[in-house]
Amino acid sequence: MVFVGTSLGLEKELIPKLGYDLHLLSARPFPKAIFNPASALAAVAALVSSLRALMLLKKLKPVLVLSIGGYASVPVVWASHTLNIPVVILEPNSIPGRANRKLAKWADAICVAFKSAMRFFKDNVNYTGMPVRRQFKTLTRERARDLLVVGDEILMLLVFGGSKGARRLNMALWETLEKLLLGEPRLIIHHICGIHGWNEAQAILRNLPSALRQRYFVRPYRDDMPVLIHASDIAVSRAGASSIAELLVAGVPSILVPYPYAMDDHQRYNALEVERAGAAVVVPDGEFDGELLYQLLSQLIACKHLLNKMREAALSIAMPDAAERVTNIALGIARL
Repeated sequence: MVFVGTSLGLEKELIPKLGYDLHLLSARPFPKAIFNPASALAAVAALVSSLRALMLLKKLKPVLVLSIGGYASVPVVWASHTLNIPVVILEPNSIPGRANRKLAKWADAICVAFKSAMRFFKDNVNYTGMPVRRQFKTLTRERARDLLVVGDEILMLLVFGGSKGARRLNMALWETLEKLLLGEPRLIIHHICGIHGWNEAQAILRNLPSALRQRYFVRPYRDDMPVLIHASDIAVSRAGASSIAELLVAGVPSILVPYPYAMDDHQRYNALEVERAGAAVVVPDGEFDGELLYQLLSQLIACKHLLNKMREAALSIAMPDAAERVTNIALGIARL
């Protein structure tokens, strides 16, 4: 298995750590405004990347190309189409991105993580769910809490905003952090604040009373997300496709705060689909603050029956076998 991406994405750091080969293209996103100086630079990068992708695929001779969208996928899918290599598209969001909508005409099959995304494609569409890491499927809540030394009587809140953190989530939590911990003695909070929030987080931690400091665990980044998510009773998160899929597989009730500047506002639609199923509460970014967070958490903590219903709803719409579904479709199309 070989990956193709760009030097602008997180894949530059993540993929080599996992032991896979990564080939980087110079592709970059096109600005929304056509008459923008950056458009010319993006056009040149797209041309160079397309030629590079063509040469790369000729050399590698893959039996299949799996695309998950984004500007880096365009030259690779174009090259695949040119070389008559089968293509499977995986659309992670409820509102498909521009690249996947454009490239769908060249795809032999399309897999969608959200059922609502099916309406955007005409042919060969399959509802598979979003693949998650193997640990999310093999780990149990009991094992995760054992690893973190969290007793059955403890309520664990997880707050995270994706790989880079989310300032809105950080600020809301910090506004009500002491009040939350004082109001619920059983509560512990694990918080992933992102590298940009780390200095503030350390100051917040230092200013907490020592007794409360022992119940607030904050880090800029964590590698053990499967453990943290499975061990949680409630999570506060953005509404990216991967985060939602992981929360659902672990059966964790969530408060979702969609990132308002995502393309086509897709995070809001991701979150609303989960809320309609009864597994989450959705709060607009502009309304999310410490007071509202305190109110929502107080209501959820006070109603064990509601939390159980949300947990059951999450598990009912989870797709833990999404990776196997996508793989089976890909193998059925690949020219082996």
